[in-house]
Amino acid sequence: MEVQYPFEYLHLEMVSSLCQMTSESTTDSAIKVGALTKLERIGYRVGMALCESLLREHQRLMSEVEVMKFICKEFWETIFLKQVDSLKTDHQGTYIISDTRFWLVSSLSNTEQYREESPYYLAFSCGLIRGALKTLNFVAVATAEVCIMPSVKFSVTLHSSPSFSK
Repeated sequence: MEVQYPFEYLHLEMVSSLCQMTSESTTDSAIKVGALTKLERIGYRVGMALCESLLREHQRLMSEVEVMKFICKEFWETIFLKQVDSLKTDHQGTYIISDTRFWLVSSLSNTEQYREESPYYLAFSCGLIRGALKTLNFVAVATAEVCIMPSVKFSVTLHSSPSFSK
């Protein structure tokens, strides 16, 4: 999977640069919030644009489940070169996306320090998911947690469903 390396290195540099830029001008708690917000916003814009491009090749997605399957298959595969390992739902608007080999954190070691820093490396991906769902007319909150490196679980809560006209 050599194709992933340029994106992986770009992602690492983006996280590092935003954390450094933010740390030069703000306090510790504001550093974290500022860097996380910027990374998530960049992911959001990229997710919207990428999803718009992918939708040109697909039929209209009608249901919440179809939308989430699209995110976990086509969208995920376009970005991460593989489908997610599992998608689960509570049938009340919350979905858990599991990726047991999430390569954007695979270069980090499985120590306490890196688990604490993992939100920086996951914020962009949460933004990607939110942006794609916005393009599909869903307002969502996406969060992520590292179980054991490089296994990541994304929790996606949908707050509104799309209104499709016939």
